[in-house]
Amino acid sequence: MACAITMLFFLPVQRAAATAVHTDLRGVVSDSASHAPIGAAEIGVSRNGQVVAATQTDAFGRYVVHDLDDGTYTVRVRFIGFAPVSRTVVIGNKAPVILNISLLETTVTLTAVEVNAASPIAVDTRSGDQTYSLLIALVLCLQVYWVALL
Repeated sequence: MACAITMLFFLPVQRAAATAVHTDLRGVVSDSASHAPIGAAEIGVSRNGQVVAATQTDAFGRYVVHDLDDGTYTVRVRFIGFAPVSRTVVIGNKAPVILNISLLETTVTLTAVEVNAASPIAVDTRSGDQTYSLLIALVLCLQVYWVALL
């Protein structure tokens, strides 16, 4: 009798879990001109404006997003040097949805970077202290000069 009661208690939980539908979204991201796979492309999956998943493609351009609920999603793909792409996909059954995306190469203009550095410093290799000493710089220059003369 105790065994039968335990089985009846877990029966509704098992039915609820069996009715939940989760689907995988998978595909390949490639270059539209050469058809070469694009590794490390960023994939963003959103629903109603909220990002629900994010991933990257592997070295072969493949990606997988697991356990998406039924509904309509926007898939955004981007990679530097290519125009970003957005696609709408409808998830509605248990079979994996395959969405292959080709990216179009584009010109990217980057802003200039200016690097400013202070005067050279000497590093004491024993202590790791970084100090600048004009005397040390002159001694090092003289050593190099004398070695060059020999």
